[in-house]
Amino acid sequence: MCHNISMSTFHQIESPNLMVDGTITVLLKSGKHFTYRLSTVRKGDLEGKRIAALLTGPDNNASYKGFGFIISPEEGITDPVIKVWRKYLQSEAFMKHAQLLEGCANEHVQEWMQEGRCMKCGRKLTTPESLKAGVGPVCAGRK
Repeated sequence: MCHNISMSTFHQIESPNLMVDGTITVLLKSGKHFTYRLSTVRKGDLEGKRIAALLTGPDNNASYKGFGFIISPEEGITDPVIKVWRKYLQSEAFMKHAQLLEGCANEHVQEWMQEGRCMKCGRKLTTPESLKAGVGPVCAGRK
C-alpha cells in the first residue's frame, strides 16, 4: 500500500514570521544552528496561546522545550514579540533565542530557513544541510 506523503522543500526567508505555526531553522555566521517550533495551543488552560520552543534533543517532533509566549502585534507595536517565561528570565540563552526570533540579532544570522520535509520519507528536516539537500541524514545514506 502506498502512502501519499506531502513533501515540501525548505523556503529560505529573510526573517522569521512569528505569526505562522511551524518550524524555523536559523544558521548563524558562527556555523551554529538552532531550530524553533512556533505553535498554537489547541486545548486546555492555555488554548489559543502561541508558544516559542527550542529543539533540544534528537527527536525532530518531540524534543522541543518551550520558553515563551508569542505576543501578537497590538496598537503601537508593529511586530510580534516573545515574552520569555518567568522561570527563564535569568537565562541569558533563552533571552538570546527570543532576540534572534524577534529579529534583534540579525548581525549574527547567516540565513533563516522555514520548515521542510524529507523528499524520500516525509520526516521533518531541521539541520541546514538537510533542508538544503531536501533529504535527511538517514535517507541520504540509503541507496
